[in-house]
Amino acid sequence: MLELVRVPSAAARRASVVDNDLRIQSRRMMQGYVVALVVVTAVIAFSYVALQRTLSEQATLSRSFVVISDMQRAIRDSSVRIDDLKEVLSSDEVNEQLLQKIQASLAMDMQQIGDLHTEAGYLVGALGERSSSAAVEAMFLEPPYSLNSRVEQYQDRMSELVTMLLEPSSDSKTTWLPIDAAAGDQGVLEKGYREVFNAIQVEMTENTDHVHTYHSTLSALIILVLVLVTLLIFIPLVAAFRRVQTRVVNAQLELSNRAFFDAATGLPNAAGLDDLLCDREMDSVADGPQYLSLLVIRIQNFTVISKLIGLRETDSFFLGFSERLKEYFPEDTDIARTGDEEFTIMLETEHLQSLVDNRDALHKALDSKITVGNIQVFPVTVLGASIASGNPVSFMNQLLNARLASQKYCVTETTIPLFDTSMSNEVENENALIEEIRSGIANSEFVPYYQIQVESVGGKPVGMEALCRWHRGDGTVVSPAEFIPVAEKSGLIVGLTWLLLEKMVVDYKNWLAQGLRPGRVAFNVAALALIDSEFIERLSRANDAIDSPTPVFEVEITENIALSDTSQHAIDVLTKVRELGVKLALDDFGTGYASLSSLLEVSVDVVKIDQSFVKEMEHNSVNRGVVEAVISMCKTMEMECVAEGVETQQQAKVLRELGCEILQGYYFYKPAQAAAVGEMLFTSQRIRKAM
Repeated sequence: MLELVRVPSAAARRASVVDNDLRIQSRRMMQGYVVALVVVTAVIAFSYVALQRTLSEQATLSRSFVVISDMQRAIRDSSVRIDDLKEVLSSDEVNEQLLQKIQASLAMDMQQIGDLHTEAGYLVGALGERSSSAAVEAMFLEPPYSLNSRVEQYQDRMSELVTMLLEPSSDSKTTWLPIDAAAGDQGVLEKGYREVFNAIQVEMTENTDHVHTYHSTLSALIILVLVLVTLLIFIPLVAAFRRVQTRVVNAQLELSNRAFFDAATGLPNAAGLDDLLCDREMDSVADGPQYLSLLVIRIQNFTVISKLIGLRETDSFFLGFSERLKEYFPEDTDIARTGDEEFTIMLETEHLQSLVDNRDALHKALDSKITVGNIQVFPVTVLGASIASGNPVSFMNQLLNARLASQKYCVTETTIPLFDTSMSNEVENENALIEEIRSGIANSEFVPYYQIQVESVGGKPVGMEALCRWHRGDGTVVSPAEFIPVAEKSGLIVGLTWLLLEKMVVDYKNWLAQGLRPGRVAFNVAALALIDSEFIERLSRANDAIDSPTPVFEVEITENIALSDTSQHAIDVLTKVRELGVKLALDDFGTGYASLSSLLEVSVDVVKIDQSFVKEMEHNSVNRGVVEAVISMCKTMEMECVAEGVETQQQAKVLRELGCEILQGYYFYKPAQAAAVGEMLFTSQRIRKAM
């Protein structure tokens, strides 16, 4: 016995916590990046604006210095021109040509002084916007003793002097005197210039210091930005990249594990075992062991086990079963979980052959009790094997062969079924039959045959059962035993059911048009058709298409539907069927599981006794007792009872004596197509009218 306690996996929770921490750290880092970036950007922007302003002021100061220097030089030149003019006028004979030349030079000097004076005023005014340059502005612009006022007075005096040049008067000397005093080396203009020059030089020195300061600040900030980028962005990005790289590598490893290993048991899956075999074939020596013989183990009752232990505990169950396999087989045996409920063992041919011939010991080990939590379960295994032949076969083909062999497993035999080529031929034939069924449905080759049901007393027809027959295009007829199981297995039974239902409606309407009273028509509904989303709608349309005051159809189900995985959904559908006024019949009663519970759960209207009980009741008292008990139970539960497979007069007599109300079988009517059934009904009605 193997006892297991499920250990909850915390991988998902750990991954969630890590992802949440990463998100929080990333958010905080991003906030820090934004704040640092805003602060550093603001400081750099402020320093840059201040530097630009200082450089602009420095350029203005430099230009002011140049302009005032040029204006000082122009005033000195004008003073020299006046001295030349005085010398010419004081001579005995005035040189007119020289006089005109001096006059022209003076005019040019006056024009230059005026232009420079205007520009200087503009520049100094611009400097005055700064508080530190207010002294320069005051020296140059504020009246009455500013340099600007003195230059204007000098210009006025020069204009007056030029006007009196050609007409000297006694006052001309008094006109020259202010000009000489203003323009001389120690004149007021010269002193004013020196004061302005000194003030501008002081301003330029201060601005130069400011430029150096701002330059140093910007350099420091740039270095700080580089450091911050390195510390806050580059290094974290490198670390984040490494984390991402690590997670990518881990994810790749996890994907590889998921691709080649089973998460619940840690065993290789089919792809993993195939990959392992390929590696061994590449590394093995010529005389090494062969690993192409496979044993497939399927857990047949896993659906029941999962309902007992719950879906959350299924991993624990499979883990326990895998540990059991490891304990039973040699340590170096390759074990894989190749399907949801399937395990595959790769063995040497000799070892597998010994297991095939003595499977009881293997079953005893595999089918023993496993405890999951507080629940004890007993797995039921199905086995199949494929032994390596002389021809090379791929692992996946060998696995498929072992699976096909497991489908031939029989409880009553003592050996494990081995694959042979006939099994693959059966699969090929089945696939070909599936395509033929699909084509037959499209071409409407399936037709309903009807077997009439009669009253046990009097033999009056009271209804019939619709049976499916396949008339191929080449005229051959296929037995239902051959195509019905394949249609159910492939899912084509749903489309086949819709086709038969449509034809049954047409046949029933034709019988009514002939004045016949066919009674209820029962038809078998497979589980896939019953749970199909269109079933209720199609049944309702078929029922409404026939104008009949009494219920037309009767839905037959097998009791095993109540035990299927979709039993609750099926019961919900059957409830809606009854709401449509359609009768429910339980077919082949007594041949499945939990018969009585099925009756109570589904609430059927009709119970049909399986023909296997009817056939043997004359010679087998047990079968007779079963039939009698079923008939009695139906009377107690107020349900109709129909006996199938009545083939002899004696069987009909016994069933009538036991109280069975309705009989069906070859003794009364064989299954026939709609036209022949119509003739039978017409004959029966005519005979009864004659009576």
